[in-house]
Amino acid sequence: MALLICLPATARADEQLPPIPEPLYKQADHPRLKNNEWRPELGADRINDFILMSSSITNSYVVTSDKGDIVINTGNPDHGKRHRERFEQLLGRRLKVKKIIFTQDHADQTGGWQAFADPGVDIIGQSDLERLAEERVMLAPFYLPRGKRVLHAIYEKTQRESGGREQLNIPPPLKLTTTFTSQHAFAVGGRRFELISTPSGETTDSIVVWLPKEKVLFTGNLMSAVFGTMPNFYTLRGDRQRSVPGFLRDIQRIIDLQPALLITGHGQPIRGAANVRASIVNSPCGSPPLMGKRFTALTAFTPGSVESRSGIFRKNSMTCASSLYFCSGNET
Repeated sequence: MALLICLPATARADEQLPPIPEPLYKQADHPRLKNNEWRPELGADRINDFILMSSSITNSYVVTSDKGDIVINTGNPDHGKRHRERFEQLLGRRLKVKKIIFTQDHADQTGGWQAFADPGVDIIGQSDLERLAEERVMLAPFYLPRGKRVLHAIYEKTQRESGGREQLNIPPPLKLTTTFTSQHAFAVGGRRFELISTPSGETTDSIVVWLPKEKVLFTGNLMSAVFGTMPNFYTLRGDRQRSVPGFLRDIQRIIDLQPALLITGHGQPIRGAANVRASIVNSPCGSPPLMGKRFTALTAFTPGSVESRSGIFRKNSMTCASSLYFCSGNET
């Protein structure tokens, strides 16, 4: 109740926010965001002989077998049906959905679940997912205006790609059939799946999906919604703060798995153990030793200074440091 009482003082659904200065470039024009386009006329793609990808703002994946299909993320509420159509067109058969796995509670991962929820399907997520999804709906009057203000160009782009419709991204209520706290494993069609909690990801209910025999790792948005650009310690739209030391532990854990195929929440997969390791370690937020140095620099940073005592942050880093977006390309 206290939370609800505080909301009107913080943000109102009808709040008139001041105009935003014209940016130097549009967020939606960033080349990395070309991987996040919704083009429903396109079909699904094969990543390999048993994994299919349906590209969108957030990708949906199917791991196939003769004993049933495993769906990983289902896309936005109005994208789920088309995701399923794409998979079935590429396979030349109906999906035999055995399980649905969500890597986090955001609507662009969970929203299309009904299109895949055949009778008897096991719907799996981390134990906090349902609660966080409900809270996100409850707090939509707070999140939506802030999100549109911070990511206004991306919101406009998404609306254009959806035929001009307003994207509220509020999915139908979701009921999981299997939950877990830290780890969960199962096998389908002779293939083992290990689900591992990574609470320092984009949400505190984030998980990764590991196929140990095949050396395939689905990371979701652990390393940012746009892979390799920044960690998720704080969001300007006002989401929950994450743990910096926890992020370092989670990243080291996935490095130690030595995946040979890395499949993220958005964009194209990364193939080959050496390429995967390099993409993690050399990304702006992937190397635990480098991240540790940045964290030390952050704690040494004082607002108003031209650069931190460690010399890592420069003039344009005050916003970066104060919001913990210190891996977003604002350092030189």
